[in-house]
Amino acid sequence: MIVAGQLDIEITQGFPFDLTWDWTLDGQLAPLAGHTGYLWLKDADSPYTVVMPATVDNGKVTLTDPGNIAIHLSHVDTAALGLGMYEWKYVDVDLDLVPNPVLSGRCRVVA
Repeated sequence: MIVAGQLDIEITQGFPFDLTWDWTLDGQLAPLAGHTGYLWLKDADSPYTVVMPATVDNGKVTLTDPGNIAIHLSHVDTAALGLGMYEWKYVDVDLDLVPNPVLSGRCRVVA
């Protein structure tokens, strides 16, 4: 079973945001060849509305095998976010198309 990690982040509105981490499973870097993934950012007061999708397909998520996951939001992306609290989650999708929650937490957008 994969247990998702917790990480609270802060994004400054109108500035680029980068987050990179190594995902390990049983003490080893996770094999990411052929995987895809996505991050969603949801308003804390309206958890059913995704306000910022980031995916491998739209270029905001980069996976490097083994184990490295990078999220990049441009200054244009972050300028579109309203100030306040959000919830975020990154999910890896493996070769069998099984979604695996990897990392999540609260996100505060500040000026």
